[in-house]
Amino acid sequence: MTPLVKRGPDWTPDLDHVRAVSYIRQSRKREDDSASSPEAQRTKCEALITAKGWDNAGHFADVGKSGWDPKVVRPAFEEMMSAVRAGHVDAGRA
Repeated sequence: MTPLVKRGPDWTPDLDHVRAVSYIRQSRKREDDSASSPEAQRTKCEALITAKGWDNAGHFADVGKSGWDPKVVRPAFEEMMSAVRAGHVDAGRA
């Protein structure tokens, strides 16, 4: 994993233009409409991003991937973290 980019001492966040992403994960793929469904999670994350007035800079999802097992590769999580490290994301919601 690449370390986060360190910002200089003079860096200040641009709070007028916050780029936010959402990340959802569900261990097992289920077709029901439970509150923990990927679609329900995404809807809640997008609502929060909109309510805060942030720019929706993307959505990442790993469905059928454990968040507990350290051996499980979560490609969408890694993609999101690459965007964070590259400075394309200011905030995230999971």
